[in-house]
Amino acid sequence: MRILLRLFGLIKKYWKWLFLTYVFLILFTTATLIIPQLIGMTIDKGLHIDANTLIVTGDMKLLWVYGFIIIGVSLLRGLFSFGQSYFAEYAGQKVAYDLRNKLYDRIQRLSFAFHDKAQTGQLMSRATQDVEGVRFFLSLVVVRLINLVLIFIAISVILFKMNWQLTIVSFACLPFIAYFAIKFGARMRPLWTKIQQQMAATGIVLQENLSGMRVVKAFSRQKLESDKFEKEAHLLYDSQIAGARIQAVRGPLMTILG
Repeated sequence: MRILLRLFGLIKKYWKWLFLTYVFLILFTTATLIIPQLIGMTIDKGLHIDANTLIVTGDMKLLWVYGFIIIGVSLLRGLFSFGQSYFAEYAGQKVAYDLRNKLYDRIQRLSFAFHDKAQTGQLMSRATQDVEGVRFFLSLVVVRLINLVLIFIAISVILFKMNWQLTIVSFACLPFIAYFAIKFGARMRPLWTKIQQQMAATGIVLQENLSGMRVVKAFSRQKLESDKFEKEAHLLYDSQIAGARIQAVRGPLMTILG
């Protein structure tokens, strides 16, 4: 929680861009919820089914009107989606820019003892992969989470107004979804940490090899260095495949439960 508060401390200076992000997010969510309602109204009011012959007839003028309204709302939805994505990405990139500069400035001020112990590959990983992870979290994960919460609340209200008994029945699967989500999260967290550490280890081997290339060539150690890098790369590959396997199981399982 303390880390999140520090991150939001970095982003608060860009509150105007965040405000625009969430304005467009609310408009996007509203348009997303309106479109199914319009389609339902089009079917209910524009089409008529003869109970005896089952022949479908329709009011073409009304169908055209509703069709153009749906197209218009869809275009607005796309515009709102663009605005939400653009302003969120802008704020995320600004925070990443500030964070990289702060990190570099901090590294410059650290003691000689720290730099004697620290590995260049680890520092490079912190300045690239970790900062990129922060940017991704702020510009995409937080926005999508809020979007899902808004859609869930709105759909819940609509469903309760339509039929509260069926709504309660449909929500019966939510505890199972929450259980599996927590379980998968508990499995993925240490795995993602392992992947980050392995990426740093791979970067260390690569950096040491490139910076000492003359020594490697002088002593004909190319094969040994290649084997060392291949070992680290294979460990990274195994970790990423393990993560992909868990995610591949999670997606269909959540779809079935939902």
